[in-house]
Amino acid sequence: MRIFWIKAGPLFPLDSGGKIRTWNILKELGRTNELTVLSFFPAHAGFSLDGTEHSIHRLISVPVERPVKNSFAYKLDYAWKLFSPVPYVVRQYGIPKVREQVCELFREDSFDLAICDFLFPYLNLPDRMPCPQVLFAHNAETMIWRRHFNVARNPAWKFVTGLEYQKMRAFESRACRKFDHVIAVSDVDRDFFKSFVPSSRISVLATGVDLDYFRPSGTPGDAKKLVFTGSMDWLANEDAIIFFAEKILPLVLRDAPEVVLSVVGRDPTEKLRQLAQTNPRIQLTGTVYDVRPYMDAAAVYVLPLQVGSGTRLKVFEAMAMGKAMVSTRVGVEGLPVIRDQHLLIADKPEEFAASVVRLLDDDSLRCRLGRAARTLVEQGFGWPSVTRSFQDILESVAKESPQRTENNCSPVQAGRSLHSRIGPGVRT
Repeated sequence: MRIFWIKAGPLFPLDSGGKIRTWNILKELGRTNELTVLSFFPAHAGFSLDGTEHSIHRLISVPVERPVKNSFAYKLDYAWKLFSPVPYVVRQYGIPKVREQVCELFREDSFDLAICDFLFPYLNLPDRMPCPQVLFAHNAETMIWRRHFNVARNPAWKFVTGLEYQKMRAFESRACRKFDHVIAVSDVDRDFFKSFVPSSRISVLATGVDLDYFRPSGTPGDAKKLVFTGSMDWLANEDAIIFFAEKILPLVLRDAPEVVLSVVGRDPTEKLRQLAQTNPRIQLTGTVYDVRPYMDAAAVYVLPLQVGSGTRLKVFEAMAMGKAMVSTRVGVEGLPVIRDQHLLIADKPEEFAASVVRLLDDDSLRCRLGRAARTLVEQGFGWPSVTRSFQDILESVAKESPQRTENNCSPVQAGRSLHSRIGPGVRT
């Protein structure tokens, strides 16, 4: 098939779950399909094209001018668009330059399918597509913002999260109806989308992992070390580490006073940097080339997430390495794991801390959980198997969706596309 794929953000480096999932699927799809990928990202962000020439027929990289995340300019831009009906996390990706590039591609070429990677690029797609369009929904965005609102303690942040939640609830339901098909990554997310999209237009794709890259090293971890991995500029991960440091770690230290948590991942937020400065038991690495040595060194992988949607690829990576894990229910939501067989699950701080201490003290339990975890991910969760399922979904959509010859990518209409998708009378 000839597939058009639009993505907000560069493909590389592979420093987030979304990028990892996208790249591994693109790499496998590129073996039998002709892929045209349009990736747009802030001009100040670095990017690399290494390896893409072997998998992607045509890669179009579009740098755009965007303020640095969490900078004064970023916050000013948010304030300026405060009263837009479109959530800011989507609206900031509606770029006229990108929209024009997309329209030009569809005027010059024809595709069997168009895939919108995450909801964020949606505003850059024409209102009427000449081919079926699929939303690859790595997350149910409304669920994320609802959970942010539920756990927010700061009054200003409570207001922001509540506002974004209300906007996202209306926007996501409206936008998803425009797609011919939605690919969710968990049964939980599928059930959310079913509230406004017919179930016949929703599929669930399993989470994947590179089973050759992530594998047990055979060396025991240090019983004084815990580890967490993830993009540390993502608010859900920031919240998880603050929650762990404030509510769980003091309880762990009562029984294991020498324990240290390594927080491994890119761009720690200012809150996290301040936390690490005041708490020597929290160690931030920042961006690392390879997370495996840090997971190898630790006895227990912790996942104290309170906010999230979709599925956390970090879970399968840790399981593929045979690591014993303690997670909240949100942390492993949507994954085919069984409590006390593949990992320990706890939501309350006291229970989470007790589970961590239990694993630190019990070598045989850590080994049993680690072996069971590795066995689970070996059973059909490698990327080739996951991508075959993805391919089957795409072929079914292409076959069953009505053929189209129209699109609205004339030069005049292209300039109106964002307004028509958002609504009249709204500043862009």
